[in-house]
Amino acid sequence: MLDKMFKKWSRDKAAEKCHQMEGLRIYPPASGTLFDQLEFVENLEIVLKKIETSNEIRQIILEGWLLIDYIITYVIRDALGIPECIEEELELIPFSFVKKIDLIKKLIRIEGAKLPNYRSFQAYELHPEFHSELIEEKHLYKRLMEMAIVFERKKCPKEAEGLALKRGDFENSRFVPEWWYENVSNLDNIWFDECVKLNKARNIVAHNFKMRDSDIFKELGVSSLDQFKKVVIEMIKDIVFKKE
Repeated sequence: MLDKMFKKWSRDKAAEKCHQMEGLRIYPPASGTLFDQLEFVENLEIVLKKIETSNEIRQIILEGWLLIDYIITYVIRDALGIPECIEEELELIPFSFVKKIDLIKKLIRIEGAKLPNYRSFQAYELHPEFHSELIEEKHLYKRLMEMAIVFERKKCPKEAEGLALKRGDFENSRFVPEWWYENVSNLDNIWFDECVKLNKARNIVAHNFKMRDSDIFKELGVSSLDQFKKVVIEMIKDIVFKKE
């Protein structure tokens, strides 16, 4: 099926799609399929095309804001493990855009102080009787423990020295998946500022029906429609894609 999709495009276009999917910053989740990523990239292209071809200030801002609000919503969904198909459970997520941003920041801060989520790792559990036999092999057991300590010091440098991962410790282990934390904890203040800036522009166009073009141009530091479109597109790309 994927081959059929790529056959519809030129070789250059297919390479561009792959590059875009590899450059996604936070969404779709790392656990998502290639089709999830492809669908998201195609939807992103549709939004950007609408912005490029529109001369309506409100449409340009709302198209961009709806995309980013969608991303923010599902970043939280992925952190909390809320299935996409269950709309009622999505009501657990704050409605306010600003509160969604604040929740992501709070999750990064609180979850960052915990041990890695043990459920995110594959672990082999020994049969109790075999474990007892292994302990009797003192030299082998000692060597395995030394290797475990070295590995976990390297993997978790922020934790106490020599601390073994408490894979069953619910209180001190992260609730969020490790792939989520690794992606989202790399978001800097500039990323959050871009989201907030786009939200402020959205509030202006959504609530000020007598808005003049100059009002929104001033908010984004531009003086023409072409500059306005360019800035909005760049903001969206900065939020969605990694910096090269």
